[in-house]
Amino acid sequence: MLVFPAEWTRVLPFLNGPEGRGLVIPIEGTLKKPRLETGTVRRILKEIGQGALEDLLQGPLRRLLDR
Repeated sequence: MLVFPAEWTRVLPFLNGPEGRGLVIPIEGTLKKPRLETGTVRRILKEIGQGALEDLLQGPLRRLLDR
């Protein structure tokens, strides 16, 4: 699981992934030649996007709608 430093996630909370679970990055291969599992980059970008959307809906957009 990839967990970003707290300083980063305070500024960019979507880096925590959806529901703040962090990002899981499966690695294939060997210790000398590791490689990302097929489809991992696409999934990570999707998770980051979902996290960003959740942050938007929970924060600025909700405050705007609550007025």
